[in-house]
Amino acid sequence: MHQIVMATAKTNPNVCGIRLYVEENNSVAQAVYRKVGLTPSSYAIFETDFVLARQNGLMDCPTEA
Repeated sequence: MHQIVMATAKTNPNVCGIRLYVEENNSVAQAVYRKVGLTPSSYAIFETDFVLARQNGLMDCPTEA
């Protein structure tokens, strides 16, 4: 699947890259991503997640989800 996504993205001039999100402690997924040629990003993610907050009853503290 990764190869198909990469090949398709490379043919589209509006696509500048591929980004996958992975939990910091998911070393298995990170190893797979590295194996297919992805590298860690220099970005840190900041968010307010309304869905997880709502599911866990944390409407005022979404980062505790």
